[in-house]
Amino acid sequence: MKTALTALLLAAVMAAPSAVAQFPAMRGAPGAAAPQIAPQDLPYTNNIAENPGFEKGLASDPEKGWVERIKNNAEAKCAFVPPNAGFKAFEGKKALHLKIKSPVKFQPKFLNDPNWGAFVASANNGKGASLAGVSQKFPVVPGRLYALRLRWRSDGLHKTNVDPGPDRGISQFEIDGTWLPAKGKKMETSGQFKAKPFTTDASEWTTFAMPDLVAAAAQAAKTKKMPNVAFIRPPKDAAFLMLNLKLNCCAPNVKPEVWIDQFELAEIDLDELKAALLPSLPAAAAQAAAAAGAAKAR
Repeated sequence: MKTALTALLLAAVMAAPSAVAQFPAMRGAPGAAAPQIAPQDLPYTNNIAENPGFEKGLASDPEKGWVERIKNNAEAKCAFVPPNAGFKAFEGKKALHLKIKSPVKFQPKFLNDPNWGAFVASANNGKGASLAGVSQKFPVVPGRLYALRLRWRSDGLHKTNVDPGPDRGISQFEIDGTWLPAKGKKMETSGQFKAKPFTTDASEWTTFAMPDLVAAAAQAAKTKKMPNVAFIRPPKDAAFLMLNLKLNCCAPNVKPEVWIDQFELAEIDLDELKAALLPSLPAAAAQAAAAAGAAKAR
């Protein structure tokens, strides 16, 4: 089984289809043995991000680093983790801290208004939702393959609730962006890049990755079929990706915050990845199979 899964995942990686596959973040079971090199820890040697560990602080030019994007009582900082936080930066001394400093305000009549659009528009006395985020402009080359990965943790996120009442609203972490052409050119293809919103808190540092090789291993172990692993491939007329990391809040009674560290947007060399991936896949397959067996036994 291990040998077959290794070959299966390797074939999927080498195939590298053009679509972007979205896999949910996957956390290991408490006490489970981790692979010697977990797939989510495989080194991406060609990270094109400026200030990937958020040690240098924010920039004023998105081509030279992370630029602040805030709205309505929000804050985005490359910050030291406070001593009383109970955790440390994932790497280095700092991490990106996105924070809504005070709850979004609504008049009671809009909390109970069945019109969702009217509710959203009424936030903060008509100023709209609160947003804490950063953006960076990445040079990309059509035809080449990219992987996105970061570590994150949060407090105060929740699923969107459109029902009238005191708990309605949005509180989520989002990764999205726009593919941009070279100067003087136009985009003829789709210009949007988007990941599924984060609506459930991670109380520990957690890996998010596109593609998620851990989830692919679990999928293959469960179905014994080729997993749908895909890297990010820029559209044919894209020269840049303007990428946003943002905390979006349009809900009362919450002050959400997100910490982000060790950001990677890496151009992938398949031969390098193959050499790094092969030793880790049997252990990853065994871990996924053990987790599936334990879940079945419960």
